[in-house]
Amino acid sequence: MLGTSIFAFVYIVYGILGFYSLLQKQDELFLDRSWFFWLNVALTIYASGTFLLFLFMDYLLSLDFDVFNKIWSYVFLTLNITKNLLIAVALYHYKPVARESH
Repeated sequence: MLGTSIFAFVYIVYGILGFYSLLQKQDELFLDRSWFFWLNVALTIYASGTFLLFLFMDYLLSLDFDVFNKIWSYVFLTLNITKNLLIAVALYHYKPVARESH
């Protein structure tokens, strides 16, 4: 599962770059109203958790399958639910850009 860990690590790097972009632009006065902030938080938290989970998957499987199954159930599902809730917050704060008609 090293490939999946590398993929999650790339997401973490993109998340850090997204936070850096928010700090550089400073367009938003309150970050909690920014849809991009919430989307970035959701994907960074999810990627960080899955990075560790997939990185240690082989080790956890070598210990005991029941332990792995419990860790997978609680950690992965909690991360997935948290990600989806934060994406819902991002969608709530999203405001489409008005386009000019020609």
